[in-house]
Amino acid sequence: MPAHDPMTLNYVLFPAAPLAFGAGKPLDFGLGGDSLDFPFPPTLAGALRAAYETTQGRDADPFQPRSAAMGPALLARADVGGDRLELLFARPADAVCFNSSQRTVHALVTAPKAVDVYTDLDDVDDVNRAGAGSLDLLRLQVAPAGDLKPDESRDWWTACDMERWLERNPAVPFPAPTGDEGTGADRRTHVVIDGQSKGTSAGQIFRSTGRDFGARLARMHHADNDRPGATRHEYAIAVQFVPPDGDRLDGVARRVGGEGRFALIRRAASTTLPRPPASLYAATQTEKPQRVRFVFVTPAVFDAGWGPHEAVARQTRGAPHDGWFERHGVECRIVAAAIPRAQSYSGWRPGAEGRPPGPGLPTRVLPAGTVYWLEIRSGDPCSLHAQSLCEPHHAHDGWGFGLVGVA
Repeated sequence: MPAHDPMTLNYVLFPAAPLAFGAGKPLDFGLGGDSLDFPFPPTLAGALRAAYETTQGRDADPFQPRSAAMGPALLARADVGGDRLELLFARPADAVCFNSSQRTVHALVTAPKAVDVYTDLDDVDDVNRAGAGSLDLLRLQVAPAGDLKPDESRDWWTACDMERWLERNPAVPFPAPTGDEGTGADRRTHVVIDGQSKGTSAGQIFRSTGRDFGARLARMHHADNDRPGATRHEYAIAVQFVPPDGDRLDGVARRVGGEGRFALIRRAASTTLPRPPASLYAATQTEKPQRVRFVFVTPAVFDAGWGPHEAVARQTRGAPHDGWFERHGVECRIVAAAIPRAQSYSGWRPGAEGRPPGPGLPTRVLPAGTVYWLEIRSGDPCSLHAQSLCEPHHAHDGWGFGLVGVA
């Protein structure tokens, strides 16, 4: 396999306090105030661009495109008092865990549709599915014994776990990773004090939740003898962000997320994403049609909904669009998808004609962990590794980056 240069995440954000990432719920009746487990990419892109602008003596403009393009942003686990930094990934949607004593992970694979099975995945005339081309169904390669229910927990996987999953053999049981629970929850209750009574104003009580990145103990397994042990670590955010004129962000503090809470930006030593499987390159040397999995490690948003615009476009005249699109020199199309529950995002957009920024339009987001099965018509699928499938203006803000694995 030729040398493949995996993308390096070159900065780490260490929060100085629990960070709040709005989930989009209103605060009416005390129902809102929840926080996402991890921020959407533009939240981090805006913070880093604003920080960079201040190092140049300019106003902190989070929408300034000249600052830099944002790459992947991932949760990381850092040893307290040490230099070890370990990336964490949302569990892939094609990895199904069952609540049993074995704690094995079962793989989803594509399956041909039986003649007596009817779905809307191939109905190109359905106005509610603006797609082109048919999508395959998914099934478990090896079904577990007994009447078991899937475990819906969304533990975070380490880079080593993810690398093995990209190389997976669906017919072989995959031991459930030890995983990581991720950041803790910092819940606070807020009240509005009445100026006259000095008590709580009627109905003016609400709560907020932040993500606690602080230090804690974690149970780990030593590689030499698999003995469980404990290590003290804290959480951080690892990002790919290359300023146009060199490293100026090391040591800069910047507000991140809601409520004006700060994080310290540090230069990362050498933090790289997992490499593509060696067997994936071997398969590219054959003449057979190839399928690969694209595992999203950051959330994705597209102009046309659930996939790249070229893939889901509807042909209004002539033959229907067949779903092929090109990214990074690879011509491919989506043949199946495993998508967790969709998320909602609105964010902020720059104001026009000198007006201040304001809330953007709400849109649906594919969560990190989404998996696409791609059929390759031309190009090297390894070229998609650590790249984004989103349109360039979305990829510029860190949306849609993923890793390629065997199908």
